[in-house]
Amino acid sequence: MHKLGLRTRAGHLVGKSVLSRILHNRFYTGLIRIEKTGETYEGKHKPIVPVALFRRVQEIIDRKVGRKVAKHNFLFRQLFQCAHCGRCLIGERQKGHTYYRCHRSQCPSRTMREETVDRAVIRTLVRLEFTQEEKECARKKILELRANWASDRETVVAALRLKLAALEERQNRLTDAYLDQTIDKAVFEQRKTALLEERRTTQNRIEEMTTPGAGLPDRLTEVVELAGCAYLAYRFAVDEEKRDLVKKLSSNRTLTGKSLTITLNSPFHLIANRFSVSHGRPSRTTVRDVTQVWDELLPRISKLLKEEQADRLSQ
Repeated sequence: MHKLGLRTRAGHLVGKSVLSRILHNRFYTGLIRIEKTGETYEGKHKPIVPVALFRRVQEIIDRKVGRKVAKHNFLFRQLFQCAHCGRCLIGERQKGHTYYRCHRSQCPSRTMREETVDRAVIRTLVRLEFTQEEKECARKKILELRANWASDRETVVAALRLKLAALEERQNRLTDAYLDQTIDKAVFEQRKTALLEERRTTQNRIEEMTTPGAGLPDRLTEVVELAGCAYLAYRFAVDEEKRDLVKKLSSNRTLTGKSLTITLNSPFHLIANRFSVSHGRPSRTTVRDVTQVWDELLPRISKLLKEEQADRLSQ
């Protein structure tokens, strides 16, 4: 029986050293580094890895932190933390039930059964469900937003192209300084690499903005659809899918004594609190009330998404 996995052209398993070289290679971001001279150039090939992702991988590798392999695949493993010490609650089986607790003896947090945690998650997600009136209202208003998105996108793309031109000018000045022997080769290569990475990042952002389906209305639609189906998706998902959904929708998941706190991420927090109810499903409201709520809600969500996008563009 043959083992599966990434293999070389000769059919051998790829070794750890080879994988390490791949993960450290800037070639996949669109840049070419000459090892003998230490020089970096912008390649003509199409990058397959964004610069931001490459940098993130380097950060993780540099930390050299290995995760422990979980012996049991508990539903809520590594999802909830002790509010007192910040450590993850550990799952354990006792008398046919799964319990989660902090294993630090000084912590006041109590043990909580998995069924109790599951009910708390469901109570949180059920607040995201939409009535039929809400679905129709949200769809109509998102269609209206699409009409105004094109001009906004053109403004952002124009700004990015101006930035790209400015980076090219900076690179030209840097080259002139090197040729005039104002800076040495080591400093020149360091600054040139940084500029090339920034240029590649800006080009990635332009491609992101001009790619079909990457606009604000599409992101807004994705958020609203995810919120509306979150409860049912959780109820019928397998454990791994449930974990992914909880991680995607929430951030602060802590146990204080016997009290479990689950805080939804923005903008899902805004959606859950759109009617300002403290529990259960949204109360029955008139069509006029629904329209007013979504008239206020969608611009707030759009603002959050624009801020997230602006943060990415400024990185």
